[in-house]
Amino acid sequence: MTRIPIPRSRIVLIAVLYLLARPATAAAQEWVTQADSLGFCGLALDTTELKDYARQVAFLNLQPGDTLVDIGASSGWFEGAAGCLSPVKDHHFVLVDIDTACTNERTVARMTSYYSGLHGAPLSYTYSVVHNTPRSLGLPPGFARKFLLRETLHEIRDRDRFVAALAAACRADGQVIVIEQVPTKKRERHSGCNDLLLETSDIVSLFRKGGFHLVQKELLRFPGVTLQMLRFAHWQGR
Repeated sequence: MTRIPIPRSRIVLIAVLYLLARPATAAAQEWVTQADSLGFCGLALDTTELKDYARQVAFLNLQPGDTLVDIGASSGWFEGAAGCLSPVKDHHFVLVDIDTACTNERTVARMTSYYSGLHGAPLSYTYSVVHNTPRSLGLPPGFARKFLLRETLHEIRDRDRFVAALAAACRADGQVIVIEQVPTKKRERHSGCNDLLLETSDIVSLFRKGGFHLVQKELLRFPGVTLQMLRFAHWQGR
């Protein structure tokens, strides 16, 4: 097993202040308080807020029977949102996180219950929970075909070893989807975690060294922030 350092994930993803173009911290606190009162970490979106995530979910390109591994998933609230938005059903989400308080069967079940209620019907996906450690990703070789790093990569300290671990866990025809905020100036820091944001060129270079090549790029613009959505394919599956 390749051992890699992965930081403790944030319970509150402050980046959503930008994603949903909310002007004040109070808005994020409202979402967090609502999710907390419902017994799960992350965001309890309403039907209007849900629409702001439609392009991110579409970029996942979920197919029937897909398994998507989300590294840094927290309670899986983004998967709950995806379950509401995606027309494709019958896929499996693997929620990987170091935070056992946020990522466990009870909190994920509560999150699923909330988003099923928002959807107006049970969400037709299955999920499993994997707890990584600061030294191990916790996934066997060739584990899955599709991985998601959503607002996660910039928090990783040893990114070379991390991408090497992803390459080992990724099937030969696999892919990794990276969603990160685009910096507007050199050495710009993330407003929530204070880690440096990553230039697209740095992300592409990192994954190229790790055995992946960029096959798709889209920019998602909101007032005050732009997200880069990148899809990398395994060289072996070219």
